[in-house]
Amino acid sequence: PDACETWAELIYQREARMVVRDRPAAETSPRSEVERRADQVVRRNVRTIAGFLTLGVSLEAIFLSAFIMITQNRQARLADRRNHFDLQINLVAEQEVTKLLEMVEGIHHHLGIGRSDPDVAALKEATQPEKVVEHVQSYVEGHRKIADSRA
Repeated sequence: PDACETWAELIYQREARMVVRDRPAAETSPRSEVERRADQVVRRNVRTIAGFLTLGVSLEAIFLSAFIMITQNRQARLADRRNHFDLQINLVAEQEVTKLLEMVEGIHHHLGIGRSDPDVAALKEATQPEKVVEHVQSYVEGHRKIADSRA
């Protein structure tokens, strides 16, 4: 007999056995060797199928996590570019504001308004990005040390 006929026979016998289970105990007969083998084949195949399904789910999880990490990495790079661009724009704006303050001070001198404001003098000083970065880094490191000491 070919494999299809054997499987068909096994399935048929399994269905017949299910019908037999529903009958009262007096009507059932002891299980035959074919029924026992059919049960073994079905159990073995169910375990194999369950193993393949578990493998498939695990592989899917691996691929999904890899794709998510790739996407997050790309988004982080884009965020870094945007932040760098924002910093450049802010530095240019700061230079423009400084130049405007110098122009307003020149107008004050030209009109003879001799009032000087210490805040304006501080704002006219050129911003040095290196010092700002050092200050921010020391601030972050100080807060990190405090958080670590509390943990």
